[in-house]
Amino acid sequence: MELKVDTNLKLPLHHQIGEGILSQVRSGKFKSGELLFTEVGLSERFGISLGPIRQAVNELVSRGILERRRAKGVFLADAEGKTPLNRRITYITPDISHSFFGSMVRGGEHCAREQGYDIVISNTDFDRAKEAKLLTDLASTEPHIVVLCTTGGAGSRPAIERLVERGFIVVMIDSHFPGLNVDAVENDNVKIARDATEYLIGLGHRQIAFITVDESEALNAPLRRRGYQQAMERAGLTPLVAVIDYPGDKWEVDNERRTAEWLEGLNGNYPTACFVISDTNAVGVLRGLRKMNLQVPEDVSVIGCSDLDFARMLTAPLTTINQDSYGMGHTGVQIGIDRREGRLTGEPVVKVQPHRLVERMTTQRPNADENGPPAKSARRKGKSRARSDTVPA
Repeated sequence: MELKVDTNLKLPLHHQIGEGILSQVRSGKFKSGELLFTEVGLSERFGISLGPIRQAVNELVSRGILERRRAKGVFLADAEGKTPLNRRITYITPDISHSFFGSMVRGGEHCAREQGYDIVISNTDFDRAKEAKLLTDLASTEPHIVVLCTTGGAGSRPAIERLVERGFIVVMIDSHFPGLNVDAVENDNVKIARDATEYLIGLGHRQIAFITVDESEALNAPLRRRGYQQAMERAGLTPLVAVIDYPGDKWEVDNERRTAEWLEGLNGNYPTACFVISDTNAVGVLRGLRKMNLQVPEDVSVIGCSDLDFARMLTAPLTTINQDSYGMGHTGVQIGIDRREGRLTGEPVVKVQPHRLVERMTTQRPNADENGPPAKSARRKGKSRARSDTVPA
């Protein structure tokens, strides 16, 4: 391939290179699927740095004119339309109305729109069978980018593997099947829990509970439990784990009831602080504490995780861990686009999204002896059928 570039022209170098490649392609000298050049070879032959060559190639790949093949070079795209860029993104989310997942979708949609991609959003309503069917049905469509925030159902994994085999670009957000060979954007769930627990320890708390969900249908819960236990053990403290959310529960009702029953079973030896696995579950915990006539944060400090919209709107705004769900969605879609347009090649990447602690009004230093339970002024109100959901660590 011949190229003519003039560094004295005001026209950007990558634009000159791109126009030169297009001129050669339009001349009819090359056949569809034929190797045109390698970027390193082109750089050495014409004395041009790799930067503008790669920029020119990226633009032509995005237009479906060229195809970059790993360790082989740059080829003329298939004239039958098998390789031209499909500018569609399917985004599958558990619940767009949920502020965490809705924010994630908004981040992804913004990224897609600003780069000229069409994005189709599908809800699974936390239904694993529905998620698996959506993924299975996608396999009959033209390969494109699929961004997925999975609920972790067993039927989803083989459906994802089938999409990858057919040439789809799959990016997983916030959850990931171990060993699955796709790009992912994840939280460091172990560190999230460790940071939350160490924050409470730093305030002076020694009796700290981890309030969680049943792990049979949760991908992140075991990781957050691990981070909590690590922090407690490093501080020489005894972990206390309570499960207040089971499959089929309604968090707005059952979390409150289960929290109250768990506390009642402690016979007044309440923790001075709780790290709750999510903001949603934290609402039930706050209501359960109130039902037991325990004040937050005077008697028990509470920290959640996610930083949902309502966390700052509560009467006592919730201290929590912000996971930047908007950024996760934006990053996930950008990875898919970069992979599709040839800027990202090689083995799958896993991006770990940064998090930060947001201190509000539900945490403070213990309002009692540092090594003792909350103030004895807190009295239980009434009786309920006690069933301890405390799980030995």
